[in-house]
Amino acid sequence: MKLKVNLEILGNETEIEIEVPNEYESWSDFKQMEYIEEKIVSKINYSWDY
Repeated sequence: MKLKVNLEILGNETEIEIEVPNEYESWSDFKQMEYIEEKIVSKINYSWDY
């Protein structure tokens, strides 16, 4: 199952899709948010332009 997540990054809104397990909907709200945050953080690629 894919879940659409809206993010606001530095004032810019963007939408991403995250693949979630089938049992996702039966999880508590806290566990759902924890899973989403973990997925997003694991995909961040930090870079700086000087």
